[in-house]
Amino acid sequence: QRCSSTFTVAPAELIVFCSPDPNLPACRSQDAIQTAYDTWRICFTFTGECNVTTNIASIPVLPPDVYCNGANLSFEYIVTDDCGNTQRCSSTFTVAAPGNLAVSCAPNPNLPACRSQDAIQTAYNIWRTGFSFSGGCNVTTNISAIPPLPANAHCNGANLSFEYIVTDDCGNTQRCSST
Repeated sequence: QRCSSTFTVAPAELIVFCSPDPNLPACRSQDAIQTAYDTWRICFTFTGECNVTTNIASIPVLPPDVYCNGANLSFEYIVTDDCGNTQRCSSTFTVAAPGNLAVSCAPNPNLPACRSQDAIQTAYNIWRTGFSFSGGCNVTTNISAIPPLPANAHCNGANLSFEYIVTDDCGNTQRCSST
């Protein structure tokens, strides 16, 4: 009588997985950025081996000023097993920086006397819409404080000056003036 037996230990294959590259637009809320970062961080994983060491503790931290300045955090995930096998993958977490805050003021209109109130009103409306801004995140302006056109400007004239002030969430302020 005979019997046989086979003792087999299957080799484990070390496989690493990296997060896809998140690419967030500018002006996302800090909470949304943090949630995306946390998701990115937990997606670095491995399977197939025991007794591994990883460098996950070296993943770049999210800068506190990421909302205002953006970020480009690259990380190469390295996993090594106790047999000396090493696997790597990499991913980059990107948050676009907001554009620089910039303002533009209407040119200074200079109307001659004897214009009709309607013509003056039209010129005033054009002047008022000439104030604009670009860039920044969650911008506030003082455009609602622009002085109104007096009803009798065609008789008494008017001299309206306005300093346009624009501020964003990152503490940037830009100003320009027009009369």
